[in-house]
Amino acid sequence: MRTLLLVAMAGAVGLVAIGPAGAQEMPPAAPTELSAGTPIRPTDVYLLWRDNSDNEDTFRVERSTEGAGGPWTVLSQVPGQCLPSDATRCLYVDRELTPDTTYLYRVAAVNSADTSAYSNVASATTGALPTPAPGEIRGVVFHDANANGVRDTGEEGLSGSHISLLPAGESQTHTTGDLGEYGFGGLPVGDYTVLLDLHQRSFPACLGGISSFNPLERRSAACSTPLLPWKATTPATVNVTLNGGGARVDFGARPADVEVLIGNAILETDYAPRGTVIVALVSGQECGTTTVVGGSELDFDIEILGAGERTGCARPGDLVHFTLGGVPAISTATWRPFSDPREPVPFGFGNIVAMQQHAWYWFQGLGNDQPAAGTLVQAVINGVVCGEASVEAPPGSNIAGFSKLLVPSADLQPGCGRPGAMVSFLFDGVVTGDPIERRAGLQYINPFARPIFGTTGLPGAGSAPMGSAAPWPAALALAAGAALLASRAVLRRRR
Repeated sequence: MRTLLLVAMAGAVGLVAIGPAGAQEMPPAAPTELSAGTPIRPTDVYLLWRDNSDNEDTFRVERSTEGAGGPWTVLSQVPGQCLPSDATRCLYVDRELTPDTTYLYRVAAVNSADTSAYSNVASATTGALPTPAPGEIRGVVFHDANANGVRDTGEEGLSGSHISLLPAGESQTHTTGDLGEYGFGGLPVGDYTVLLDLHQRSFPACLGGISSFNPLERRSAACSTPLLPWKATTPATVNVTLNGGGARVDFGARPADVEVLIGNAILETDYAPRGTVIVALVSGQECGTTTVVGGSELDFDIEILGAGERTGCARPGDLVHFTLGGVPAISTATWRPFSDPREPVPFGFGNIVAMQQHAWYWFQGLGNDQPAAGTLVQAVINGVVCGEASVEAPPGSNIAGFSKLLVPSADLQPGCGRPGAMVSFLFDGVVTGDPIERRAGLQYINPFARPIFGTTGLPGAGSAPMGSAAPWPAALALAAGAALLASRAVLRRRR
């Protein structure tokens, strides 16, 4: 085995393979004693082999279902790190295989010089699906990644799917388990209908512990449970007749060609009221609509359709525009569909801001030199006061700020929102910071910011559509312990 060096860097621990200093790289020796079995889960094959070299970088694991003559499929390049208890024994797990199928495997060692000969060929047969007992209907719901209606190798079971059974009498509902399995037992002879309800699949999302004057992060714990859109690749309704025996019904499903977004919405001078319509537009075409729920911790969730669901709708990378109550939103999104059920957060989080007649400023500062509670803040354009707010400073905290200072357009207040107008901010009558150009939308300001790490200053002012880019205090709040679970952002906190 190559020597393993334990490395800790930036909170991560890893293993690094090192060889003799200045040694000429030689081809590694072939692995031996390859064995295969299904000791834990009947659809997972565990491979174990002996490592006979000390200079491999990886092991190449290959699989065949046709026999020892192949063809062979390369599964993985496994790092040359083996069992802690025995450095000459290495393990690899091939997961979520097709039930009742025989698989053959071989392994080779690889380094920069060459690839070794292959190990012996080992085989294992996955467990068969349970045969339904008399009076039983059972099956699985699986992620049909290639949408061919058949459960192929590597297609995982979908937990949390709802299966309904409609007999002549009272109906029953079952939620699939960890492996996507379900079952109904004790059924008398008769006719039944088995239904797959994919839209019952949901995913709780929370923004926990956020403490900020940012109006789009106004709640200490904001939660939502959006439905995740799936489509059946097999018939979603199956009729079954039991004549003293049992029956098996499997369902395949894939994620719909959509992106699910959740967030908050601001319309002109406040949060959008309940029932406000949100429309998603791609190249001017309507590709999704929803309404603001109001009174909830998060204001909306919306499905933005892809071209696979509606001709002319989004493709990956397309720009999505929004209207909120008919008002064009400043916020936009780059479309990416939900496509993998194993994604930790299978939706986007963001906010929609639609403001044509107002510039909405908010401020938050951290440190001991922030203005005191009650400090009057005024937005002034050419000597005209165009908006006011008061600083809040929670007792015992070094945080201070305000959530809302509105500067109306010239149409609403003459002299204020004219094109090119420069806004100055007065704290208790004292001009603080540099003037900035008035722009419609939600903007963060911090005239008290000081240089950090040799920079000329922190973000001072600017539009932060969807609450995603500029807010320095929000970043500090997150660093101080806020857990943003909805991290795959569009509108856009995109991972």
